[in-house]
Amino acid sequence: MTPSNSANRGSVLLCAVACFAYNHAHAETATAASEDPCIEKAASVVVLLDEHVLLLCDSGKTAKEYAVTLGKGGTANKKQGDNKTPIGTYALGLPQFSDRFGIFISVGYPTEPQKQQGYTGQAIGLHGPDRLFTWAGGLNTMIDWTQGCVVVKSDEAIGEIADWVKSRKVRLVHLVVEH
Repeated sequence: MTPSNSANRGSVLLCAVACFAYNHAHAETATAASEDPCIEKAASVVVLLDEHVLLLCDSGKTAKEYAVTLGKGGTANKKQGDNKTPIGTYALGLPQFSDRFGIFISVGYPTEPQKQQGYTGQAIGLHGPDRLFTWAGGLNTMIDWTQGCVVVKSDEAIGEIADWVKSRKVRLVHLVVEH
């Protein structure tokens, strides 16, 4: 390895660590600075798309929050293949085993009214990291890389969410830009 390669790798690693630290701190304080987005919500999942945070809501309060990554095309999905995470309230499926992601919880996108408006798409969900990157932990949520899904950093995190969804019988997910 040449000195320049070593320096480049060090710079990349330093940047990755700094971004991870920022994202982690941001997720921990996202709801502290404003009114709790879970107010007036029964057991449900809320994803603050602009803040890259998933909230577990119970009895009008945030029970837990997780940093997330989203679609690499941004938000406001309208057609299959645009790599955007949809905005809206959707049915939330039961957690299922996935060969690629460990656990996958389907999001009912598009809704029937959206289909009538020409929205297309399928296989949008909440899930853990790709099996190839489970070792990366928080690095999995540093950049938006999905085809429209909402992804948490680890198998442990998606396992907690799946257990919570099953035990509370959560059937809705709110994917919101402003809360």
